[in-house]
Amino acid sequence: MSGDYYRELEHAHTACHRDGWRYGLEQQFRFEAVLDVATTEDRTLLDLGCGSGDFGRWIADDRDPPLGYVGVDRRPPRGAESDGGPTRPPSSIVIADFFLDALAPADLVVAIGALVDGRRRTDLDRYRRLNQLLERCVTLARRGVAVWILRQERLDAKPVRDPALCGASEAELEAFAAGLRRRNRSCEVTIRADLLQSEYLLLYRDGGLPAVRGCDQLIDAVCSKLAPAAPSPLERVRLLLDCGRLEAAERSLQTIGGSSGEAELLRDRARLQRARSGILRDG
Repeated sequence: MSGDYYRELEHAHTACHRDGWRYGLEQQFRFEAVLDVATTEDRTLLDLGCGSGDFGRWIADDRDPPLGYVGVDRRPPRGAESDGGPTRPPSSIVIADFFLDALAPADLVVAIGALVDGRRRTDLDRYRRLNQLLERCVTLARRGVAVWILRQERLDAKPVRDPALCGASEAELEAFAAGLRRRNRSCEVTIRADLLQSEYLLLYRDGGLPAVRGCDQLIDAVCSKLAPAAPSPLERVRLLLDCGRLEAAERSLQTIGGSSGEAELLRDRARLQRARSGILRDG
């Protein structure tokens, strides 16, 4: 792992940033999307690379009886240390390396941004690490898997980035999905490229997936769950832009008055996305 990456996270100002997320609403959007792999038959969930266990708190009140949650991370939850030394992590979080250590299976296995490896040296190493993660998820899952993975082409386009972060191409995920279908003809696998523009979501379930929600449905579900502490209009616009929902973001920006720095940045970003979409359409 890249020590610089984790040292930078530890000095972030918010709990969301300390867990590696850009902002809270995007984090919660990911959480809500992976629930599309779940059904009422599921009783247990394993969260690989869980960080501080925020996903466990997100689903805590979703079901009756609740979905039994166990998070796995190789580092203690942020804030688990005290002046008197390390404190015991929450009982629902196991400190382990999910690539190497023995873990109990669960009905559902999720990995949300867990593909982090500062040891990558070549593209082949990255590809092997990707397949290790996906195979581990499928092996541990009795029924379903949901994995959020960065788009490697987006990472490669950045001139400077931390080597800890790595992702996948859509073709690599499709190849893995094809292998799963050959091994298990009763399973259903889908790769969502229509949610966050910088990531893919792979959903797998033995016996077939329940109905998956669209981007707008997921955003509405997140905002409803957060009520009455709903996200600000600007937070929602930012998420709409990250999801590629440009027209919806532009409509929302028209209703937002004032000229705050954040609002102007989002307006500039929307104009840039509009210009890029015109270039692509003309090309």
